Amino acid sequence: MLCYPIADRNFYLKDTSSYFLYLVSQLLFTYFEAGLIDKKNLNGLAKISVRCEFIGYIGSVSLKVKELRNINEDEECLLSTIGVSIIRGIGYAEEEAKLRFKKLMKRLSVIQDFADGLMALADIRDGKGLLSAPLLLPLAGLLSALISTRKNWISC
Repeated sequence: MLCYPIADRNFYLKDTSSYFLYLVSQLLFTYFEAGLIDKKNLNGLAKISVRCEFIGYIGSVSLKVKELRNINEDEECLLSTIGVSIIRGIGYAEEEAKLRFKKLMKRLSVIQDFADGLMALADIRDGKGLLSAPLLLPLAGLLSALISTRKNWISC
């Protein structure tokens, strides 16, 4: 196993796709408000946008799971380094705490994307089916909002 720091190689890919989907959805509704798109075409285009958003969540979750595996490898490497360091009297408590916090935030991010993907799936299905239960979707939205608040609170 190689011990190297994790670089978020997928950072630009994730943010670019999120911004692109946001831009497309905003353009659709702006054009609708301006009268450039009629109601019939807006529904079809909105469905395409939601499907793309759902695919984006699937990709985001898979990338974050891969990053979690890398974090686990780094954690194993750090733990082996800590074992040797204890013998030499060197401490790595701060690095271990940072890595565990990063792992926790990445797990929360996976849960948030899963909840957002569930809401996008409900939009695709027009609120029909078992996954569109009246209690499940609001709880998924609340969970996503709480995780987002936590992530933004930390960054301030």
